[in-house]
Amino acid sequence: MAYNKKAVLEGNTEAIRVILRLEKERREATEAEKVLLRGYQGFGGLKCVLNRCDNPDDLRYWSASEQNLFAPTQRLKQMIYRDAVDASTAKRYWESIKASVLTSFYTDTRIVSAIAEALSAADVQVRRCLDPSAGMGAFTETFAKSAGMVDAMEKDLLTARITQALHPYGKDNIFVRQEPFEAIGELEEKDKYDLITSNIPFGDFMVYDRSYSKGENILKRESTRTIHNYFFVKGLDTIKEGGLLAFITSQGVLDSPKNEAIRRYLMQNSRLISAIRLPSGMFSENAGTDVGSDLIVLQKQSGKEIGEGIEQQFVQTASVPKGDGFSIAFNHNSLFEGEWKDISHRTIAIDRQMGTDPYGKPAWEYTFDGSIEDMADSLRTQLSLEVEQRFDRKLYETGIPMTEEEWQVHMDKMVQKVQENIKTEGIPQEQEIKDKEEKKEDKEDEKEEENTYNLMPDSTKKQLPKLYATEKQLIGDRTAYARYFFPMGAYTAYMLEYDPKERIGFGAVTMGYGWELGYMSLKEMEEVKVKGLGIERDLYFKPTKLHEIAELEEIVREQYTKEPIIEEIKDESRQEVQKPVQEDNQPQAMVEQVEEVLKVEEAAPVLHTEPETEPAPEGVPVITLQRQYEQESREIRTDVEAPREMNGQTVFFDEDHHPIMDSTIETEAMEQFLFAPEEYSLWTQDVARVNNEIKEAAQQKKVSDNQPLSASRQPKPARSTPSSSRRSKKTASAPVREPSLFDFMEEAEPRKPQPIAEVKKEFDASPRPFLSSPDSHLRDGSIVVQNGQVGFLSDLKRHPTFNPMDLPFAQLSRLKAYIGIRESYHRLYDYEANNQAEDKEEREKLNRLYDGYVGRWGYFNQKTNTDVIKMDATGVEMLFLERSENGKYIKADIFDHPTAFSTSELSIASDPMEALGASLNKYGTVELDYMSSLLPDMEESDMLSALEGRIFYNPEEDSYEVADKFISGNVIEKAERIESWLLDHPEHEEAKQSLTALRAATPTPIPFADLDFNLGERWIPAKVYGKFASEFFETDIRVSYHSNMDEYAIGCDQKNGNIWHKYAVQGEFRRYDGLNLLKHALHNTIPDINKSKTILDAEGNEKTIKVRDGHAIQMANAKIEEIRQGFVDWLGRTPDTFKEQLSDRYNRLFNCFVRPNFDGTHQSFPDLDLKRLGIQDLYKSQKDAVWMLKTNGGGICDHEVLRP
Repeated sequence: MAYNKKAVLEGNTEAIRVILRLEKERREATEAEKVLLRGYQGFGGLKCVLNRCDNPDDLRYWSASEQNLFAPTQRLKQMIYRDAVDASTAKRYWESIKASVLTSFYTDTRIVSAIAEALSAADVQVRRCLDPSAGMGAFTETFAKSAGMVDAMEKDLLTARITQALHPYGKDNIFVRQEPFEAIGELEEKDKYDLITSNIPFGDFMVYDRSYSKGENILKRESTRTIHNYFFVKGLDTIKEGGLLAFITSQGVLDSPKNEAIRRYLMQNSRLISAIRLPSGMFSENAGTDVGSDLIVLQKQSGKEIGEGIEQQFVQTASVPKGDGFSIAFNHNSLFEGEWKDISHRTIAIDRQMGTDPYGKPAWEYTFDGSIEDMADSLRTQLSLEVEQRFDRKLYETGIPMTEEEWQVHMDKMVQKVQENIKTEGIPQEQEIKDKEEKKEDKEDEKEEENTYNLMPDSTKKQLPKLYATEKQLIGDRTAYARYFFPMGAYTAYMLEYDPKERIGFGAVTMGYGWELGYMSLKEMEEVKVKGLGIERDLYFKPTKLHEIAELEEIVREQYTKEPIIEEIKDESRQEVQKPVQEDNQPQAMVEQVEEVLKVEEAAPVLHTEPETEPAPEGVPVITLQRQYEQESREIRTDVEAPREMNGQTVFFDEDHHPIMDSTIETEAMEQFLFAPEEYSLWTQDVARVNNEIKEAAQQKKVSDNQPLSASRQPKPARSTPSSSRRSKKTASAPVREPSLFDFMEEAEPRKPQPIAEVKKEFDASPRPFLSSPDSHLRDGSIVVQNGQVGFLSDLKRHPTFNPMDLPFAQLSRLKAYIGIRESYHRLYDYEANNQAEDKEEREKLNRLYDGYVGRWGYFNQKTNTDVIKMDATGVEMLFLERSENGKYIKADIFDHPTAFSTSELSIASDPMEALGASLNKYGTVELDYMSSLLPDMEESDMLSALEGRIFYNPEEDSYEVADKFISGNVIEKAERIESWLLDHPEHEEAKQSLTALRAATPTPIPFADLDFNLGERWIPAKVYGKFASEFFETDIRVSYHSNMDEYAIGCDQKNGNIWHKYAVQGEFRRYDGLNLLKHALHNTIPDINKSKTILDAEGNEKTIKVRDGHAIQMANAKIEEIRQGFVDWLGRTPDTFKEQLSDRYNRLFNCFVRPNFDGTHQSFPDLDLKRLGIQDLYKSQKDAVWMLKTNGGGICDHEVLRP
């Protein structure tokens, strides 16, 4: 069945509805609800959730192919925000859904069952299994049927919540955790998993694993750059020696030449059991993706050599040439190099053909003609055969690989088995190959579908005009010849012009939040690689004018040629034929001609024309504000986005960031700022007042004369505007005339005046991308200026967003001035801190800006200013640019001189200690060159001799460090690292002195006899507890520790009388056996045992309740103490070597740290006036504190000083 987006979306919605209900009611799911939960398929193929869907108007941003998903997507989002337990949870769920679009692809359970059955057929006994990318639990559920325990990890919040609802923690031996794979413990989780299996995520997503990113292993650091490589390397680190790793992954792991180092590492640390190429599009039914996949099965064998044959092929790649035989079309793994008959047994396919991968690049397409059940059967057969051939059972069970003799015996048995199959059933592989060849012949005549990833076919290339060929046309008159879209994102583009030589096009592009005109590189578009999908060309798009494309309406607006509409307007005294309606984009004059006044015509539903003027009565001058302040709907907004140069001309932008291509509007943009809003408001009030006076005077005159207006003064019919295509009937309205301020100055025939409507200023406060790279001092909530507009920042870490602020004009002016001061201050400080040099020009600018602000609005710390400045996230910091002295505010030191570095440097030091202090004060480190420059008469060797015991050489840093810093921290690890370094540099005397100092500072080891051991201490390895329990209960017991939950897990295959009876307590409702009490002993808890009790209720009826069984609890506590004491006694009976190992582990973990001892007695303070302070000298603690600050490059001191 094909992937139905709407059906999947509705199924996901019902599953999420169940989860929200379960969270509110805090209960487990019923069986009926679990059926709905299992219908969740993730959002891997549903990019529609990335689109806006809050308002019905958002539908215009959706592509036509997905508009049927708008309503269900809107209902889903509304349901989450309505039914979630709180707003924070709702937001996290919706963000989880959007984040999973690129990673949420789930596996068909029939494929997983085939893998599990193949391992089971080879008699692979799995006691502990890990699914590091559980998804909906396909691998988890399948392997839980045969494994003793399955740990499942899932990073996505919503998916993990659904999986946890399907599998409550610990039920059916399944433990689901909402954590990424990199969160697995380093020590606790190692060497305990028999099998790690999953359909792992793929893509160029970086993984943050501190142990890898900060570690010394270069390959492990490199593996964190791509998530699929990381899963293989981390999986081998986590699994036990001899354990199996079975991952379904993208073909990039095997085919990419860049991954050769990763594949080599895998073959040096594991055996290749199987590498099977799966058919292309195998997951299209479940996940909506056609990405090619492989099944790779490895068996861990650390430090081995790469074997001959398939392991060498596994590491290498081979190139497939193009049809010309010279250039390379693509690369693939050497396992699949050669004729089809030679490599078909390594695939689950009947044929391969030259095609393209999901990114539109050439690649082999592996086809399979059959159902998913047939595919699973083929996979089961092939994997069973390879596991039986290559699986090292001895390595799996003991951690020791089989010898060559043992392998020979194993291979002889395999040969004998194959010969028996030949006699009885024939060779199944030959029959399978024959079947594949027959199916290949049946498909030879099938016609290949058109390639949607060919972004520039010849037919389109011939139609497209050259670059700049249509730039003089209005934007709406230009033609789009191709449409492109990205199935997994909001990217959409229309191509208008194209340069075939450079492969550069020009057109309209959107990333989902607005359309822009710009250039696009076909090369970059073809290289887009996200989860197996790339940018596609719309095969059904035909060349279309831009004003005819609905989704481009916001960028086209009125910028296209319209059909002229001419209408006669008759009058008793004159006839006049009006001119065709034209859009006026010329600069608007400040004052209209005195002989005309405006008349306003009725606006058509779609097109808006500017008001026309009619002749005023003779002798009456007219002045209007219409063109000064009532801008048309597409007015230039330089406060939203500044003009920039495009195609050799200046392009302005409207309030929606859309370009206005007419360069003559520049004057108009400048005129917008000629009057301040307050001045215009006063002008409008004056006009309204005069209008009212004229109106009242005219009404009084009309009443006194009791005569109607003359025919010559009757309103004339107005010219109608071009009608919409949806309206066939033209309408006309009476003209609306704006009276002149000068009407009252001249005698004229009374006429009915029309008051000037109040200008309503619309403000667009919608969030938009922050166009600059955020400076280091900016935070979420910082106020900034973007394109002349004031707003605050949000979501800086992921998607920096600018949020315009609608504030009064006075506050905006004050904030703009404040922002200028803040930016100047940070530029000044950062420059001087980084360059250790004074920036006089920026300091002069900072003073000028600050003085201007204070002169206009007062000091920062005045109440009227602090309220405004504290609107900024870092505004409190800026208040310290002033300090109060004697009731007055004065400038901080930075206004006068640098504060990031000392301006008065020492030129000559009296002794090496003074030179050392100067080096620490200036650089924070021991800089020998600088110190030597302060001691020109002393050799460096003499200086080092004088500082012996004060500084030590650190070979890891190849530099000297002060003793207070070097001989501190974990001195045992430092000494071991230096000792290892000395093995390669045995003659280095300075390093030997450093090693001697570290060993001398090492704390005295605490012997085993002085240590107090308690059962359940987390620093003792869980294996030790398992060994004790096995001897104590006289049966094999396994103990493991989950650090993330701080919980021990206990397993036992065969219980005996010690567990069932001797160390067990029988309660009324259940038995607490020895293993249960052992777990309580490890956790330092006691069981809560209940019993029934009959009481009388308020009505006198008997009622049975549960109460604590004190006697049983006491018995359980006594047995728990017996187990604890048994552990202490058992430790005393262990060999001395084990005791030494345990005490050494304690000392290395806890008794290894040395606190730094800052000794500042050598310092002198010549400029400190001790007599004025009334003291003879500073206390030692004060000198030590000063030395600590110098050594650490700063710090906080809170030392109480007591007089002797």
